[in-house]
Amino acid sequence: MLKYIDADHIKSVEIKRKLENGDYVLIRNNQGTAEFWNDICLIGMNNENNENAELAMLTTEVEVLEGYVACRYCKEVYQSHSAKKADGRRVNYGTTSAQNHVRTCKKRSGSNNTSPSISRFMCNKKHLPAKMQEKIKDAQLKFVVGGLHSFSSIEKTGLLELCQLCIDIGSAYDRMNVNEIFYGRTTISGFCQRKFEQVKAMYKNVLQKPLQEKNLACTTDLWRDDYLQRYYLDFTAFWIDEDWNLQHGLLHCRYFDYESKTGENIWKELEKVYEAYNLSIGDTPITTDSGSNIKAALYDEARYPCLAHATNIVLETAWNETKNNNSDFHLFCTSVSDLRTFVVQSGNIQHHLPKTLKGISGTRPWRSYYLIHESIQHSYEKLRFILEKKREDDRLYRINKHLLDDIVKLMENFVAIFDILEFSFKPTLQNVVPAYYSMCSYVEIDPVNDRPVIRALKLEIQKTLDSKYWPSITRMHCVATFLDPSLKYLLFVEEKKYRDLQMKEIVKDIQLLASSFDFKGFISENEGEDEQIRIKRKKTVDPFEKFRENKSPKPPNLMDMVKDERDNYLQAAVNMKQFD
Repeated sequence: MLKYIDADHIKSVEIKRKLENGDYVLIRNNQGTAEFWNDICLIGMNNENNENAELAMLTTEVEVLEGYVACRYCKEVYQSHSAKKADGRRVNYGTTSAQNHVRTCKKRSGSNNTSPSISRFMCNKKHLPAKMQEKIKDAQLKFVVGGLHSFSSIEKTGLLELCQLCIDIGSAYDRMNVNEIFYGRTTISGFCQRKFEQVKAMYKNVLQKPLQEKNLACTTDLWRDDYLQRYYLDFTAFWIDEDWNLQHGLLHCRYFDYESKTGENIWKELEKVYEAYNLSIGDTPITTDSGSNIKAALYDEARYPCLAHATNIVLETAWNETKNNNSDFHLFCTSVSDLRTFVVQSGNIQHHLPKTLKGISGTRPWRSYYLIHESIQHSYEKLRFILEKKREDDRLYRINKHLLDDIVKLMENFVAIFDILEFSFKPTLQNVVPAYYSMCSYVEIDPVNDRPVIRALKLEIQKTLDSKYWPSITRMHCVATFLDPSLKYLLFVEEKKYRDLQMKEIVKDIQLLASSFDFKGFISENEGEDEQIRIKRKKTVDPFEKFRENKSPKPPNLMDMVKDERDNYLQAAVNMKQFD
């Protein structure tokens, strides 16, 4: 993923000055398909890979200024996105202003608008600069590793023909034979091992400080590649950098070659990761799914359950129970499945639809409940027109259109829940508790408007939320919620008495955290009643955004804020002294 630089504090004039003196460079957006990207460039930091280049190439190694573009010819700078809003998002201004400028740019009119090329014929890779040779190796390696391909795949005829075509069309070095540029499996496999050792050493160095400060958490997962029918074990570390940004790095992703996926075998592999990166065994918080083998492997570790996975279990269990117990819902699901199968097997329907009919996602099955039905809803009229011509429209009419609309409306709410629980660049711990209350509000029964099938599905989701999601919530989740300024008042707790009681418990937990870094004290291997948050379920709950925007108390004036801060620090000092 590209690394973006927050440029909200820099003015356009300063950016142009840095472009002219070489601190910044123009970046060719080779990922953009629109014609205007030939004249408009992104802006990035200059580095050793960009030297002597008129335009740097957009790669994963380039640091790009977020929200700005520039004219390729005169380097005039234009803002393409707004500064970050309170929610971290930006408004897309587009590139209209930059495009209008390019049409009248005097330097463009005097340019022949052609990229420089080397006139001599490059017969093989030995004539390329050393840096370019390394880039080719790196790109081939990323193709193999990123796509889980074999090393022999880089010698396949189809891939070589594709690359040859690309070289014929756009090579800056004139036409070449691709066989004289690509490296073979032996070279790339050796390069892979050297690259791995470099990245491993880099992460060991980067993680030293977070490890010393106990500012590190991890995730691990055992998953299967459905195409290759192979299991892989991955391990990712998360830490906060000096600028208070959440960072993460994949430390391990390797074929799990144990025939038995027992907890003992999983731990043998994980223990190697802990030792390789000097991670503290027994004292490094780690988040996983709730598989029995993973839980057994990490029995002695500070393990937290993945609540996105728990939400998936909630939906999957409720969906299957409703289908088994409700004949109308069973017929609906069967009809949806049959329609999708028919469309796929027909082969000539999908490309006529405004949206491809989705299937079950192997990597994110929890989103499938929404995506499958929303794609049918979106293409319903076009499907009806096509199937009527084929005299197969009964396949569509078996699906209750009103029920389809209700299913999409209900499942759409859960997409937002998964979004806030799956961030890798933002903290998610504080979202766990309010997510539960939000989901409870989504499945409240509407006795007037809810159809019998929707009512049955909502009841099953309510049951599984209480049996699958609620027991996974820990005291640490509640502390994290309190530490979020927009959620700290716990306004989703309706009864003031219980809210006040919970606030007192949270304060005690924060004091304990301040006096000790032993996180194991906050996690119980027994997911029983003692570990649950003692907050009563709220009858009606607003979604996060509505809650934050409309229900937050009016902020005090400046003098009140200063006084409150003073009192808070004094109280904290007294509390800490008592602990001493």
